[in-house]
Amino acid sequence: MRNPLFIAFLFLTSYVSINAQESDVRKKRSDFSIETNTTPWVFGGYAIGVNYKPEKLKHWGFLVGIAGNADFSPFIVDVFKPQNRNKGIDWEVSQAYVVAVDYHLKPNTNEGTYVGLFNFIFENDLQKNGEQAEFTSHTVLARTGYRWYPGKQNQFYLNPWGGIGTEYKWSGEQTVANTTWETSGFAYFVSLNAGFTF
Repeated sequence: MRNPLFIAFLFLTSYVSINAQESDVRKKRSDFSIETNTTPWVFGGYAIGVNYKPEKLKHWGFLVGIAGNADFSPFIVDVFKPQNRNKGIDWEVSQAYVVAVDYHLKPNTNEGTYVGLFNFIFENDLQKNGEQAEFTSHTVLARTGYRWYPGKQNQFYLNPWGGIGTEYKWSGEQTVANTTWETSGFAYFVSLNAGFTF
């Protein structure tokens, strides 16, 4: 079901881009955007969010989103969770909730550079040797990114971004098969988002 959803998302963004009639889409004072994070899709999961930039707040944008079912490979553990390297624990994010507030350096436009605060709530599943544990963690990142529209009449955009911050356990159990999964303390994240603006 997830692959057809992703294909439908790509089709919709392409359709909207080809049929866009206004060249000032990105200069609206107020807009909605639908956005996805590409990382969960790569690992069998999904991600979808809604971005809103209100008319009266010329520089500010707000994002809420949900993601999940991402079974991260040992490579991702090595890169983003090096304190858990070689522990033999399979890490899956069964559900994630996102709230972000961003400040766009250019007023009254969706494109260009922004800085902001990004909040993740992760529901984590750990497995090792047939045993399982679950815990919830909270990650807060100061982030920066750049929203880029490829064409003048293009509502489709790419949004590469990265951030640094902190992660801590909220609740649950982090020990599985006598091995403890450690939260990062210091956390960082980089990703490529894609979406389209109404």
